[in-house]
Amino acid sequence: MQRVLPELLAVPWSRPLAERIERDGGLTNENMPLLFEARFAHALHSQGLTPEYEYRAGVGDTVIDFRVPGNVDWLFELTSIRPSEALRRATVEDGPFISRLLQSPSMANNAKENEESEEGEMLLVQQKIGEKVFDGKQVVKFPVPGGPIQVIVVDMRAFLDGGDHWDYTQIAYGPRGMPQELVHCWLHKGQWQPIHGLFEPECTGRAAPYIQQRIHFLAFVAETSYDSGDIFRQIRLLPNPTLLSKDDVKTLAAQCPVKFGK
Repeated sequence: MQRVLPELLAVPWSRPLAERIERDGGLTNENMPLLFEARFAHALHSQGLTPEYEYRAGVGDTVIDFRVPGNVDWLFELTSIRPSEALRRATVEDGPFISRLLQSPSMANNAKENEESEEGEMLLVQQKIGEKVFDGKQVVKFPVPGGPIQVIVVDMRAFLDGGDHWDYTQIAYGPRGMPQELVHCWLHKGQWQPIHGLFEPECTGRAAPYIQQRIHFLAFVAETSYDSGDIFRQIRLLPNPTLLSKDDVKTLAAQCPVKFGK
């Protein structure tokens, strides 16, 4: 970041982001979401792209983090998963040693105890994604699709050591096609049920219908090396089957400014 920020300050479209980071204290833990935005911006800049930062897409006074113009415009909204309160409760520090105990939900547990689980963390990720589309009262940021490809990019570093392909799959698509032993379940109306994906009609999250109607891709990334291009090597884009056919995805793969990772 000590190398990235000066480069962003020298670029007109990214200067407001870099100045905001400096104004808010620079390289601090509190700025981790903004620093993720900065690394994403730098990755775009490194590809010779000239995005528009904090783009107004016409949904009230809300803005989307990046608009990347092209034959097809791409709109990217970023969200960072930060350590949850439940995760903090489940973490014990003893001198230089840190241990964390997450247990499966149980009917014998109270609500707080059940939150201290991988399943509770998965539901929190879905909630954070949903907040980028629906604020509890109205739709925000993303308009009804009519041209640009609309993407929510999720910084997953604080989720269970970054999570894996199966975690991302269930968050987006639910349990279908997953190995049964890897499916996460949650207590719903007195019964254990698989956690449904945000792209599934069965998903009970209040924001899920708007995600299904407006978001073309959910993208998950957990950086490892933080060197140049690491975001785009690690990123995984999962298409919304309601909005995109397999042929659409093949066409867009060649045009996507962040590529599709492995």
